[in-house]
Amino acid sequence: MQEDDPDNSKLPVGMIQDVKTRWNSTVLMLERACRLRKYIKAWVENNPKERTCYPSLDEWKQINYVIVALNPFLNFTLLVSSSKSVTIDKAWQIYNTLLGHIETLRGSLERK
Repeated sequence: MQEDDPDNSKLPVGMIQDVKTRWNSTVLMLERACRLRKYIKAWVENNPKERTCYPSLDEWKQINYVIVALNPFLNFTLLVSSSKSVTIDKAWQIYNTLLGHIETLRGSLERK
C-alpha cells in the first residue's frame, strides 16, 4: 500500500520506529517505509555498509501483505479507541468484519 509521494508535501517526513508494546506501530512503520521507499533506497546506496538492510523485492511484497493484513485492525482500533459508546453489537460487527478479512487473506494465500 503505497501512499502519495512525499515530494508533494512541504513538511519533512521521517521514519517511524516500531514499538514493542504497541502493535499498531508496526503497520504505521511499514506504511511509512513504503511511502519513503525511494528515499530509503537512495540513502542505502550512499551508505554501502547498510546495503544489506534494504528489503528485496520479495520482502517488499511481504511488507505490503502485512500492511493489507493489519490495516483493518488498525482502523478498527482507532475507531474503537476514539468512541465512548462501543456496544457489544458494534464489537460483534467488528469481529465478523475482521474474521471475514482474515478468511479472505487465507484464501488468497492458499491460491498462491
